[in-house]
Amino acid sequence: KGKIKIFYDSKKSAFNSDVIFTDKVVSMNDKVNKTKKLKDFKNFQVNSKVMGCAKRDAIFLHCLPRGSEVSNDVFLGKQSRVWQQALNRIYVQKSILLYCFEKLR
Repeated sequence: KGKIKIFYDSKKSAFNSDVIFTDKVVSMNDKVNKTKKLKDFKNFQVNSKVMGCAKRDAIFLHCLPRGSEVSNDVFLGKQSRVWQQALNRIYVQKSILLYCFEKLR
């Protein structure tokens, strides 16, 4: 019963949001259409204007490593939780390894 909404305006998509999450526009080893992707997504950068459309206590997440898809002030700002997010992934990855080596069964 959920709904998926598609926006072509990052400010509208961020309106009243609790969390703003973005991924890299170009993956680390992605050489295919790199210039085109950067051009196509340049207007979708998460910056202070976009974060200003979200709720006052909204947080910013990113899977790392970052690129031009997020501005410095957002990535390093008070609303950013990228380092906590990265730390949580470490614990999940350790648990998966323990499970695979039958230490967590």
